[in-house]
Amino acid sequence: MVLGLLAIGAMAVVVRRRGAGALLGGRGTVRPTGAQVAKLASLPLTPQASVHAVRWDGEELLLGCTAQQVTVLARRPAPGPVEVPQ
Repeated sequence: MVLGLLAIGAMAVVVRRRGAGALLGGRGTVRPTGAQVAKLASLPLTPQASVHAVRWDGEELLLGCTAQQVTVLARRPAPGPVEVPQ
């Protein structure tokens, strides 16, 4: 349930920052993005509040969650793949 709320909160952030056109195709249809949400860490603060780190669409988001809302506390680009020298 929490992961679903995180995904909804992350999508709301994208829509707010990029506008509805970011998720809509030219004819008003939803454009599939292929983005996946990955939960990195969670920390309960109280029975009603928690902090979650998630990776989504090339970004890492730090989300503050309560029973009433999800707030983006911080964001940064997700690190790229690490290449090991041979």
